[in-house]
Amino acid sequence: MTLFGSTGLRLSPESDAKSEIDRLAGDYALKESVAVDTGVRGRYERCAVGRADGDSVVVCVSADHGSLTTGVFTRLSVDDSGRLLDDLRQRVVVPKS
Repeated sequence: MTLFGSTGLRLSPESDAKSEIDRLAGDYALKESVAVDTGVRGRYERCAVGRADGDSVVVCVSADHGSLTTGVFTRLSVDDSGRLLDDLRQRVVVPKS
C-alpha cells in the first residue's frame, strides 16, 4: 500500500478527485473509476482498478475542501480499498481546531 496527498483550499473537490484519478490512469493502467460513498458531506472519493508491476491494484482518491488523499492498494477489493483509504485519511488528515 502507498499513501500520498496534499492539503490546501479546494473549490471543487469532486472534480479534483476525478482529475487525480485521470492523472494517474496512465501510470496504473486504470479502468473506469467509480464513485465511493464517503458518508461525509463535502468529501468525494473515487476508486479504479489497474495494474502496477504486473500486479492488480486499486487506486482510490479522496478529496474535500482542504485536502486530497490518494491510496494505491494491492490484494483488496474496490470496497475494501475505499474503506481503508477513509480509515487512513482520518488518522493522517487532522483538521485544525
